[in-house]
Amino acid sequence: MAREIYDNFTKLGTKSYLLLNRVAGYCLPPALNAGQSSGSGSNSQTYSVVLDEQSTVIKKLAGDLDLEIISSIPCYCDIQFDSEEYLTVLKHPNHPFTGKINGLIDSLESNNSTNR
Repeated sequence: MAREIYDNFTKLGTKSYLLLNRVAGYCLPPALNAGQSSGSGSNSQTYSVVLDEQSTVIKKLAGDLDLEIISSIPCYCDIQFDSEEYLTVLKHPNHPFTGKINGLIDSLESNNSTNR
């Protein structure tokens, strides 16, 4: 389905990218953060396996869709449940999420200027 949608945009001259949202990598999932063990290793080893598997899936997805990944934005547990999360970039200019959004803007601007 995604391939069909992006192919139609490409036919019109539009550049398409993958934007990965809420991926693992910033904070430990609650089950690991609470100190619960999987029984076969430390929580950091378990999480490392999750990150490796995620990386493999992302590479396969990008290859299958033949789309460049423009940015990957982790799930930020500290802002996810904030009732005013839409203000995060304004309220927390030094938060890693703000850096990711600014990086995304820079990437879009850079790609836009090279495609003119």
